[in-house]
Amino acid sequence: MCFRLALALIGTTVFPSASLAQQTTPPTQALLATPNTCVALRQGRTCYSDIELQWQVANDAAYCIREETKQQPLHCWQGQRQGYIIVDFASPKAVRFELFPRASGEAIADTEVRVQWVYTNGQKKRRWRLF
Repeated sequence: MCFRLALALIGTTVFPSASLAQQTTPPTQALLATPNTCVALRQGRTCYSDIELQWQVANDAAYCIREETKQQPLHCWQGQRQGYIIVDFASPKAVRFELFPRASGEAIADTEVRVQWVYTNGQKKRRWRLF
């Protein structure tokens, strides 16, 4: 009985389950932003940075990158499986970018560039009253 228990324990540690193996495989579509955080001096101010967007897919086709809130693509590639573009980032809030096949227009991968501040606007304005 102890022998069977030992075999069962060894089997689970040597041969992990299929669901664990599926979790560790990288996705076939990927879009990465470097850096993924832009730092502005004060809260609410526009953050400026050069962001590199890299993408990779499994099949050759025409792919484009756009901002999530805009329909106009930033750049498109023809018959590629990977690519990159450097974007002039200027925004006071986080922006999400999408990778999509030109044929369908539906996003297959996305990434977000967050905005953080050195100083937050935590101070409230105080108004003085005489009466």
